[in-house]
Amino acid sequence: MNQTTAPTKALILLLAALTALTPLAIDAYLPAIPQMANDLITSIHDTEISLSLYLAGFALGQILGGPFSDHFGRRTATGSGLTIFCLGTIGIIFSQDIHSVWGFRVIQAIGGGVAVVNAAAVIRDLSHGKDSARHLSNMAVIMMLAPLLAPLIGMLILHISGWRLIFVFLLVYGLTIGIALFFRLPETRKKTTERTSMLKRYGMVLSHRCALGFIFSQCFALAGMFAFITGSPSVYMGYFEIS
Repeated sequence: MNQTTAPTKALILLLAALTALTPLAIDAYLPAIPQMANDLITSIHDTEISLSLYLAGFALGQILGGPFSDHFGRRTATGSGLTIFCLGTIGIIFSQDIHSVWGFRVIQAIGGGVAVVNAAAVIRDLSHGKDSARHLSNMAVIMMLAPLLAPLIGMLILHISGWRLIFVFLLVYGLTIGIALFFRLPETRKKTTERTSMLKRYGMVLSHRCALGFIFSQCFALAGMFAFITGSPSVYMGYFEIS
């Protein structure tokens, strides 16, 4: 596939699956938080910190992953990010205390950010205008299934085994997506002779008033959602004693 070829339905599906990596990594282990706290001999609050750390690491991964992708290419960035994600996930699986979980959770999140940021970039590389908006919308529809299914998947896995198996599932998912993209993802980055530093490019965005309006509106919307996601497990399970 060359740079002017429109993305296929199969590629859009794969990119949606790549983007779904984030809600799966965030939501799938929420039902297991009490079990993790008991197993790691810590509090539910300390276990929930792993969720906040993931969000911070994911943000950092996207900030670094965008320029990395522009410089080294979409395939390299996606593969590198998924590799880091899988290594962090392996670390979580074998962690014996909450501090190790925190550290590997950040590593997992950085890798996820580096990989996921490429999904929209590939769509923009291969399409423009209304076509690009349509492809991104189709990808978003598929991706939105992940937050709905992730807690159910986590709960079903808990009935089979312990919380570590949830992260085994995330590991298998990451490896599967990585292998599929290795064979199906083309290099779509447009080569350019322009050399602009990462800081200068981010400075251009932050100095654009219209862009800042969209950024802050998105931040406030997502902040409310993730504040609920972070705080609700302890309230429902600890205070209301819901399973």
